[in-house]
Amino acid sequence: MSGIKRSRVKIEKYCRQCNTQFFVPNYRKNIAVYCSRNCQALASREKIITTCVTCGNEFTHISSRANKAKYCSRSCYHKGQKGKGSIEYTCQHCDKKFLGSPSHKRKFCSRACVNKSNKSVGTHLSLQLEKLWHLER
Repeated sequence: MSGIKRSRVKIEKYCRQCNTQFFVPNYRKNIAVYCSRNCQALASREKIITTCVTCGNEFTHISSRANKAKYCSRSCYHKGQKGKGSIEYTCQHCDKKFLGSPSHKRKFCSRACVNKSNKSVGTHLSLQLEKLWHLER
């Protein structure tokens, strides 16, 4: 049988969770940390204490969410998200300032202002058409 010969040397390691001895192939010596998937799962469920970004209260979460958990509750999350990615627009009808998404490029603050603006544009156009019609006669 020809082919690539692999070293049969096993490296001795100790599990980070249960501290039992286990052996891994040489190519996994820098990667292997746990003796089994069960120990890896148990380690990811350890509780960590973190400070909430919004209110400053301390809260606990599992270690697998260490880089993601920033807020202690949904209400703090929503407070933290408010205003993110928003820009200020000015309504073309009532000149009121309002926040909106940069991708929407809004012109009006509400549906009511859109309707009022359409009515005024419609009457303005009808007046222009009336003038043209009278001029042609």
